[in-house]
Amino acid sequence: MYGGPGLRDAVLPPLRVRRALLRAASQEPLLRRYRAWVVLVRMRLWVLLWAVVVLLWIPLDLTLIGGSLGWHLALGRVAMAALFAGAAWACRCKPTQRNIRKAYALLFGIPLVFFIATAPYLKSTEVALSLAGQAYLHTYQLFPLLIAGSIGLLPVTLLEGAGLVVACVLASVASVVYAMWVTGHAILPVASEFGWLWTLFIAGSAGTLAGVSQTSLLLQHFRDAGTDPLTGLLNRRTGVNLLALQWEQARRDHRPLSVALIDLDRFKRINDAHGHKAGDRALIDFVERLRAALRAGDALIRWGGEEFVAVLPGAAVHDTVRRLERVLHEHPLTGPDGAPLTFSAGVAELEQDAPRTPEALVALADRRMYQAKAAGRAAVVGKDSPTADTVSTCASLPRVEPEPEEEPAPW
Repeated sequence: MYGGPGLRDAVLPPLRVRRALLRAASQEPLLRRYRAWVVLVRMRLWVLLWAVVVLLWIPLDLTLIGGSLGWHLALGRVAMAALFAGAAWACRCKPTQRNIRKAYALLFGIPLVFFIATAPYLKSTEVALSLAGQAYLHTYQLFPLLIAGSIGLLPVTLLEGAGLVVACVLASVASVVYAMWVTGHAILPVASEFGWLWTLFIAGSAGTLAGVSQTSLLLQHFRDAGTDPLTGLLNRRTGVNLLALQWEQARRDHRPLSVALIDLDRFKRINDAHGHKAGDRALIDFVERLRAALRAGDALIRWGGEEFVAVLPGAAVHDTVRRLERVLHEHPLTGPDGAPLTFSAGVAELEQDAPRTPEALVALADRRMYQAKAAGRAAVVGKDSPTADTVSTCASLPRVEPEPEEEPAPW
């Protein structure tokens, strides 16, 4: 069972975790969707805060800078607040990686473009301002620093954070180049500007590290809450969400989606004769064997007790049946008493069976699993029996097997 990450895992996480922290494409689909939802929710709150804060600068612009430039800055801030309000509305979208990238462009692009556009005009006005106005003007240089530091508020991946830091650095450089082109001299001396860019890079790197740490915690918490502690498989609650996600993708892309409901035969006798520890060991061995037969993109869910659900995106019924029959016949397992450890399985597929909901797809696989039980167990059924009486009998079977099964252990 999970006892929390050790020092080694904190310093050097496993390879699959490092890949998930590096890029979103390496994350599990359900985790990627959950992280996208968290990012978009935080972005929505952040841009709403920005929409209010930028308006609070208007009195300072009019008081300390004044003149036509002060009014132009005020109008620019009103426009920026409106854009932030629109960005908050745009963040109310599906939690996908593409929408995350669009939200990044809005949240970081709006203030950085404003910073670049105002840089030369602020520089040209600096000499005519009071000491208080000049000091206030220098705070504009903190704009990219503030944006880079805000990366730490989001659970970003390493590549996302690096891209945002580069955007902040390029915006700072662009403001200098633009100011030189308009006014003929830089905002800051060259040596000081390089020091400022280094400070900006350090602040952005610290923000990225904080954001990646949030992603790591999010990943760990998601797996703790969504996996079965004995087998390491997805638990039923998380599996239902994953199946709904795969259902949406399969219907959108018009591709197959197979679901297999698998139940170990006569598992109760192992617990009764050899104890729950032996039963746990048998479950773990069976899961390892089943995992090896599935593809990398398939999902295996512990549905309850000795019952499992396999979700195979892009797999037709006959492919799924063949894989399970290979596990059943070519690589048989034995229980602690040496007797064969077999299973019965039912397979249903989205395009072939055309169920209306993911729940109906699982229910159909469950019915076919009971047809396999009624046929003598140790079988895989991928379609309903052509005999109406047989189908009717199997469909009306009670949820309890002919041989009473044990209640699921409280794992």
